[in-house]
Amino acid sequence: MVTVPLLISAVLLALFYRRSLTSPTPVINVKIFRSGRFNSGAAAMVFIYFTVLGLGFLIPNYAQLVFGADAFTAGCLLLPGCILGILVTPSAGRVLDRCGAALPVLGGSILMLSSVSAMAWLTPDISNTLFAVLYTFFAFGQAASIPTVTLCAIRCLSADDSASGNAVINTLQPLSGALGTSICASIVAAAQNASAGAAGTQTGTAHALVLLAFLTCAILACSLYMLGGRQHKVLNGEAY
Repeated sequence: MVTVPLLISAVLLALFYRRSLTSPTPVINVKIFRSGRFNSGAAAMVFIYFTVLGLGFLIPNYAQLVFGADAFTAGCLLLPGCILGILVTPSAGRVLDRCGAALPVLGGSILMLSSVSAMAWLTPDISNTLFAVLYTFFAFGQAASIPTVTLCAIRCLSADDSASGNAVINTLQPLSGALGTSICASIVAAAQNASAGAAGTQTGTAHALVLLAFLTCAILACSLYMLGGRQHKVLNGEAY
């Protein structure tokens, strides 16, 4: 049932790409994908949203099925990180203006890598409290990275192509988030089929967290390539 829609989507995407190359006024200028630094920034955003939504599923699910927490308590494990993310996001732009992109982008990437790796390392012996603490660190890194990675990726393009770059990134965000949720859920479900009860959930969650840890490594690598060894600063709306 899934194969046919995927094939149809692939064909339509190929037709759209070909049309965009030949059209004098394309909806999206697909030539932006010739920029390796933009591609790296877009890939970093894909991996970030994949990880964000993956953790948003794994942590409450683990709390309910392994620790027996109710739905409200399980959801509240993410609340401190969400609140911190709201507070940090506006500050990320000011840090970018004053210090360049390396601090928020690479610092955020390292925080995400460290926190998710710790989750993967400690599961299945992790507690609800530790999950909440580590997710708060992750949310700090995520909030610092998302706006600055987006801006730096778009500024890798010409001014004429910035709208196309913004459209591509905005389109990829929900798609990658949905993919993160579905893949993490599939990994946990496969482990639950192999081992009933809490043990299956613990094993599946541990495997999914390992995957997310590798993706946070990819976020750091993509961010390094996007920055290209140069410090990005924003002056009067332009990045240098």
